[in-house]
Amino acid sequence: MFLNTINPLFFIIPAIVVGVAIIVTIILLVCKNKGPKKIKIDTEFINNLVNVLGGKSNILSVTNENGRIKFELEDLELAKLEDLKALSNSGVFVTNNTVKTLFPHDAKTISNAIKNL
Repeated sequence: MFLNTINPLFFIIPAIVVGVAIIVTIILLVCKNKGPKKIKIDTEFINNLVNVLGGKSNILSVTNENGRIKFELEDLELAKLEDLKALSNSGVFVTNNTVKTLFPHDAKTISNAIKNL
């Protein structure tokens, strides 16, 4: 007799609240794990990159622009562009002695590492 007098909203509202909380938690976990994964930069990668660009003395400046890295080179002929393409994940753009490319690494970290060599 007691169960017949209880309002059905007494069970429905808490079930809805718990369901919404679970859905929001799942959405937040999925969104948190999306986003680009950056590969850790090690000294071997930086040294290889500098060698591909013709050595430290061939690099006049390094800047990062919207995730791309821009290298101003003294002599473009010293750079091994095919090897640079292998390191890059989206190609290499060359204009005069300027080389721009994207890496699967953080551009600012790469430019700082090269500047600190």
